[in-house]
Amino acid sequence: MTILTHLCSGLMIRLLRRRRLSLAITALLVLLYMTLTGFSPAVVRAGVMQIIILIGELIYRDPQPLLSLSIAVLFMTLHDPYAAADVGLLMSFFATLGILLLSDKISKALREKAVMTSGNTHFYRLRKFAAALLCGCSNIIGVTLSAILFVLPVTIIYFQRVPLYCVFTNLLISPVLPVLMAAAMLMLLLSCCGILSFMAVPVAYLSGGIAEHIMAVAKQTAAMPFAVLQMSGWFVPLWLILVFAACAFLVYLKKLRQRVGIALLFSILSLTGFMALTDIMNSDIVRIVVADTGSGITVILPKNHEAAVLSCGGNIASWQKVRDYLRGAQIEKISFMLLGNSNYSISSYAELILKNYQTDTVLFFDGAKWNDRICKYLRNLPNCIGVSDSQNPHGDGGKNPGLRER
Repeated sequence: MTILTHLCSGLMIRLLRRRRLSLAITALLVLLYMTLTGFSPAVVRAGVMQIIILIGELIYRDPQPLLSLSIAVLFMTLHDPYAAADVGLLMSFFATLGILLLSDKISKALREKAVMTSGNTHFYRLRKFAAALLCGCSNIIGVTLSAILFVLPVTIIYFQRVPLYCVFTNLLISPVLPVLMAAAMLMLLLSCCGILSFMAVPVAYLSGGIAEHIMAVAKQTAAMPFAVLQMSGWFVPLWLILVFAACAFLVYLKKLRQRVGIALLFSILSLTGFMALTDIMNSDIVRIVVADTGSGITVILPKNHEAAVLSCGGNIASWQKVRDYLRGAQIEKISFMLLGNSNYSISSYAELILKNYQTDTVLFFDGAKWNDRICKYLRNLPNCIGVSDSQNPHGDGGKNPGLRER
């Protein structure tokens, strides 16, 4: 929203040559954008904040981002108190708050570190290049780290995961986002210019190429090892409370800046200790996990990094929840899977589990009704137990090695 507002205001000022009129039109365009997006809480927060800043510039007042953020959130919660529980609004609010409070300090610290590094005489050229690179990336790193630190509690509580490569991803994506926004706006304007609309085609190709770059970066980083740290254990709320209490104590003593390394070390050690304690407690224990997957039911019995799946049905949108649990429980193999029938509510995740996890044994019924993709996976299993010849996915009367008929 900030990028769009700055682009619109800059364009209007250049076209109309009247600053106050341009700012008023930009505020109306922000309101129109909020309307087109259905007044979602995160967009309303950003839009109201930008409108307040534009009004401040209209009456020749210096913008106060923290005050604008506070008024925007107050306006939204007064209108709809339940908006305070909207995850999009919470992430938007805390990310903006973190950027406003910490990004400049982190960027300044990085630039000072870069200057100190470049002054060293050993490997002068290499150090000078590294210092220049760090100075150039300091703003992006500062914005990313400040937003992550403030959004981290919301991410852990709602999504039970922490992305580990987000800073690296932002370094590759953030520089091209303003270009993508400007190209998209230019494409929209050219497409409405009648005889000049053909000029929107190369701009559209440029926008598409940038969008493909962003999606490729996100896909590749998500596929890297340890891209996400699962935080679905019972200890997560307790760990967050301990970390907040330690930081609050250091703030009370006015020693947080001097002891930030100790606070970080305490956070890592306490998290590692809780994870080790959880592994010890779960050793050689079989649990029954029933996942809330909407219109179906998923039942999993995990033990020692293996699991038995007795039912795997539900909404496709809820598959993320099942996959997150399997990753959080560090399940590496499915030792047994029961496919009662091909109904959506019982086995909608069967193909996804067979595709993503090594599976030893599958007991299936109504084999003639399974689709070809599931049958393909079943053919390659070491143990595939069917109920009759007609329900054998191998179609060979049970003579295939590794297939046992019952």
